[in-house]
Parts: sequence; structure tokens; C-alpha cells
Amino acid sequence: MNSPGPPTRRTAPARRGFTLVEVLAGLALLGTLLAALLVADAAQGRQAARAADRLAAVRALDALLTGWAADADAALPPAPGGPLTADGRLVWSARRERRPGAAALGCVVLRVEARRDAAAGDGRPVASVELLVVDEVRGAR
Repeated sequence: MNSPGPPTRRTAPARRGFTLVEVLAGLALLGTLLAALLVADAAQGRQAARAADRLAAVRALDALLTGWAADADAALPPAPGGPLTADGRLVWSARRERRPGAAALGCVVLRVEARRDAAAGDGRPVASVELLVVDEVRGAR
């Protein structure tokens, strides 16, 4: 017979792998990190696209203002606004702003803005330029 003695304990075998919960937690952590990297890249891409849009608008405004300057008889601006690009995605508008410093010089500030077409955008200016021009009313006196 067996001699009575302390009961023997069975020890659990040594673990050799990860549990399903640990694997899933690791995959979730890696997925979160990858998503964060992709979101950062997407934001950077949107910012680059906005910068390209602004640069295109400034170039279009430059062409518009160069055309006005080349026509010595043209009053600035010849119209209160209109299409800025051939495809009509950008439109321009101009308004005169009276400022005390400019008025003392007999000038007016002309603000020319490029905006996305109202149907295609939110109406905020993409780019704007301010010019100091001789006030035709005061210059005629």
C-alpha cells in the first residue's frame, strides 16, 4: 500500500504561447497605431491640397491684376467680380475699402478676393490681395 503522506500537487505545465485575448489586444494596439499614422498622412495631404489651391488662386489673381495694369485706360476694377479661371471653379470679387491712411494720400484700398464658385465651395476666400490705388473721385479734383 501506499504510505500516507502529504498529498502530491500537480504543477501546471509551462505556458508556451499567448492566449487569444493577448493576441487580440496586441492586434488592436497595432491597428490603433496604424490608423493614427494614416490619419496624420491624410491630414497632411489635405493641407498640401489646400496650399496648392491657394497658390493657383494667387497665380490667377496675379494674371488678373497684370491684365488690369497693362490696360492703362482701364479703371480698377472693370467689374465688381466674375470668373477667375477658365473652368469657372474660382471667381473673383473686388471691393474698395476706405482707410484713413490711404485717404490722406488720395488713395483707396482695393481688396480683390478669389473664392470657390458658390455651388462648389463654402464661399470663404481662397486668397486675397490688397492694392493701394489712386481714388478716381479725389484724383479728379
